[in-house]
Amino acid sequence: KGRAGFVSLPTACWTRGKEWSKTYRVKVEQDRAKAYSRAKVRLAVISLGLELLVTGLLAFSAAGSELAHVASALSANAYVQFLVFVFLYGLVVAVPTTPVSFFSGYVLEHRYGLSNQNLLQWLVRQLKALAVSTLVGLPLGLLFYACLRTFGFWWWIPVGLAFFAVSVVLAQVAPVLILPLFYKFKPLERPELRERLDALLRKVGLQLEGLYEFDMSRETQKANAALTGLGKTRRILLGDTLLNSLSEDEIEAVVAHELGHHVHRHIWKTLVLGFLVELGGLGLAAAGHSAWVNAHGLDGLWDLRGLPFLFFLLVVYGQLVGPLLSAVSRKHEREADLFAFEVTGRPEAFASALRKLQSQNLEDPDPPRWVVWLFHDHPPISERVRAAESFAHRLEHERSVESEKLEPV
Repeated sequence: KGRAGFVSLPTACWTRGKEWSKTYRVKVEQDRAKAYSRAKVRLAVISLGLELLVTGLLAFSAAGSELAHVASALSANAYVQFLVFVFLYGLVVAVPTTPVSFFSGYVLEHRYGLSNQNLLQWLVRQLKALAVSTLVGLPLGLLFYACLRTFGFWWWIPVGLAFFAVSVVLAQVAPVLILPLFYKFKPLERPELRERLDALLRKVGLQLEGLYEFDMSRETQKANAALTGLGKTRRILLGDTLLNSLSEDEIEAVVAHELGHHVHRHIWKTLVLGFLVELGGLGLAAAGHSAWVNAHGLDGLWDLRGLPFLFFLLVVYGQLVGPLLSAVSRKHEREADLFAFEVTGRPEAFASALRKLQSQNLEDPDPPRWVVWLFHDHPPISERVRAAESFAHRLEHERSVESEKLEPV
């Protein structure tokens, strides 16, 4: 008996020590995630404030008119003048906001050990993104100005329709034309996992173009997965960082979540909602811009001197409706989560995947409500884990009741 007591004491101490060590590691990890999240939020608020400040100064001071005069002096062609003006305007806005973007996207990521890019690689990626934005934005900008000159006050209707059409085309071609500019894709090579996911697709009744993995680790330690494309280009993309960190049960749960977006038609709902919100914003901005032009005696809606005010209205509108669009996105994520619980019958695997991804991505599991409202298009991890655990308890209870019914009397 004495020996048993002697042996049990160090065993108990060892067990308690391991529990304390695990608790301590979890707390340190969560504190680190919260610090990273707070830094990201501060930088986002600063960037937003700078954008509003600079666009406001360009709209309400002589600076915007000076840019218009410079552009008009460089060419006699109205469309060339417009392009020069937009370039100068974008340059002025970028001067104060670019350092914040650099600190948030490069410095902070390295400080927390999340980035795998060196400075040159980061710059090349930014230049690629700028090139793609320019390639898409240049013709849209010229179309906008042509409509402004042709349709008068009603310019915002054809512009809104054109923007929606381009959004649909981009959603379809992005997996095959745009994303390969940034990542290398290959069909999922793990036979057992692929067979398991194919079975899940058959269960859902969905045919995809394919299941792909991509070299996310080339840029970051973070992990992610996505459903992209429309129609024949629809596919599921899995980062190699995710494949290397999750079990097959967890990967299946994550893929089921992505399939939930398809079942609930979230891509199309997002495109249509975005179109309606964008069209409403363009209409409101057009009304304010028209009143501004008349009040200041400008030559017409196409007058470059009035465009800074129009751009300012669009920026303000975008910031006001952004939280509402994010709230809709969070609703879609909850629906996809519930679908994953139901179709796999393993909500605990989804909860486990979320915990691992939270740790790997340094995501604050329980951010303040105002941060969620302003910046998050996904519900907090803690909320999603609680939903998974609640579903698991309910499922266990239902199985227990069903088992009792089947027991012989």
